[in-house]
Amino acid sequence: MKTKNLVILSLLAAVFASCKQTPEISIKLQSTDSLVQLWTDAWNTRDVEAITACYAEDAITITDTVFTGVDAIKTGFILKAAPIFADLSCQKIKEMIDNKLAYQSGSYTHNWILNDTTTEKAQGYYTMVWKKMEDKTWKLILFHTN
Repeated sequence: MKTKNLVILSLLAAVFASCKQTPEISIKLQSTDSLVQLWTDAWNTRDVEAITACYAEDAITITDTVFTGVDAIKTGFILKAAPIFADLSCQKIKEMIDNKLAYQSGSYTHNWILNDTTTEKAQGYYTMVWKKMEDKTWKLILFHTN
């Protein structure tokens, strides 16, 4: 009888212990549109720090040159392009999202500005890949454009 009571008490203790634990809540990203919009808004306001904040520390950007790491991306790409960049628009073609990674590919247009005058209208295709960081934020780990 003592063994049976001990087993029942152990089972009840396990049930109560599991009820007190807070389940891990994983909020799934529903669309990459908000991530692209954050990045686009930062470029359109020429906000170097906001653009840089979109990238993970070990991100890679591939344009006509490959930049590895957020410092290299900021120095070699963002600081050079932001002052002459305007009117970025991205049109999603495809996206994929899971709990830790997300990507969007699509087409873009933007203007190159010099002395407040549009000198060139650019267009092409892009791919962006984000990773969900430990602090639950999404950061770009890859940006590729042609």
